[in-house]
Amino acid sequence: MFLNAKEFNSKIFNKVDNVTDMSQMFLNATAFDQDLSSWKVNNVKNMNSMFLGATKFNQNLNEWNVENVTDMSWMFKDTTSFNNELSKWKPKKAIDMSHMFEGAIKFDQDISKWNVSSAKNMKDMFKDAKAFKQDLKDWDITSVSNMEGMFELATKFNGDISSWDTRNVESMSGMFKGATSFNKDISNWDTSKVKDMSYMFSDAINFNQNINTKDNSNKKTWDVSKVTDMEGMFSGATKFNSELSKWNTSNVNNMRKMFKNAKVFNNNISNFDIKNVKYFNNMFENASTFNQDLSKWSFKHLGNNKNIDTESYDLNATSWKAEWKPDSSSNTPAQPAPVEPTPTPNPVQPTPVPQPQSVPTPHKPVDPVKPDKPDQPIKPDESLKPVDPKPTDSTKPITPTKPIQPTDNKKPESKPIQPTEDKKPIQPKTPENKPDNQAKPDNKTQTKNVNNKTAFVAVSAVSILAILAISSVVILIKKKKNK
Repeated sequence: MFLNAKEFNSKIFNKVDNVTDMSQMFLNATAFDQDLSSWKVNNVKNMNSMFLGATKFNQNLNEWNVENVTDMSWMFKDTTSFNNELSKWKPKKAIDMSHMFEGAIKFDQDISKWNVSSAKNMKDMFKDAKAFKQDLKDWDITSVSNMEGMFELATKFNGDISSWDTRNVESMSGMFKGATSFNKDISNWDTSKVKDMSYMFSDAINFNQNINTKDNSNKKTWDVSKVTDMEGMFSGATKFNSELSKWNTSNVNNMRKMFKNAKVFNNNISNFDIKNVKYFNNMFENASTFNQDLSKWSFKHLGNNKNIDTESYDLNATSWKAEWKPDSSSNTPAQPAPVEPTPTPNPVQPTPVPQPQSVPTPHKPVDPVKPDKPDQPIKPDESLKPVDPKPTDSTKPITPTKPIQPTDNKKPESKPIQPTEDKKPIQPKTPENKPDNQAKPDNKTQTKNVNNKTAFVAVSAVSILAILAISSVVILIKKKKNK
């Protein structure tokens, strides 16, 4: 009706007895501040955003009958001047109270007697209501399912809410985020249906209460078995150091920043079940006191995302022993990409080793060369008398009448031994028994070592020729005698 009427500030005399919807009626009417106490709002069901952004409005509405209103969401959001009494209100049918006093930075009135038994949504109800510090212990919040951010940045709130029945609450995300004064006992809360606890105590710098799971006679308190998100739950909770060892975290998939900047936290959480947790980024960043043995924790289930999803999880956790960190007992990468098995090669047949070829053995000489003294000259048989051969021309080589046939079946050469061009024929020398030092035709004093094999053949040939010569002489003598 007066939506965005930023200059409107006139009196309203109209009757509103039959009005059922007043949603956004004075939305952003930043100048409006008129008396509305006489209005009859008995039939109104919707007051959503009615005074949202009416920054100057601060009138008495305590006499209004709001029993039929079902939607009060955003009603006084950002009414930065509003701080009037509402203690007589009985919003027993109100279902949605989300954001109702968000940003109402001056509001601090007693609303402890309100009947809120029908309320289901209290998300951000007192968010940033920096002055609010009233007692709400008698509120019946049995029907509430959403308390996300309910006291976020309500920096003075420290009311007793220990007896609240939270059995139907599903989200407590950011509920006490930045509630810097809050430190009340909530150990008996039923959290069995809660799924989201992300940032619940983030920057709640004074909070340090026992919220460990325990079995009471009629209920189990702080049962976190259905919680899936614990991101930033205690981040910046600089005094928190309570036991959490009995928590069942089997369904949690996000623990990012859970203890980031929780500078004094150092309790045993080794029993946490992290098999379904996908995100550990910055989990213990700046948790400078933390030093618990979590070596049984493993990040292997993260597979190829391990490095991304654990980035900075221990950044500046200066007291934490390296051997107590997750996966510290194993250097095996977390679930590495599968490696194709190397195919088994066909067996390689060994290369056949060639059999050594038999080398023809030369005919044994009469006096074989001893193996231990291969360089000694071969001595002729002393039993044979030397026969002076007929004088021959020393310049001509001795040519046998018949080629010498080797006794070996395999004939290495069929031709008689011929002297090579680089080796002069060996001349026999009777006075000296040195077959290796034969005189050369040019009578020079230079000597030359003859290859052992060549010398051996030459000496053998000379010996045979000598025997043949002696035999011939004997035959001739016999013939003469017979004549």
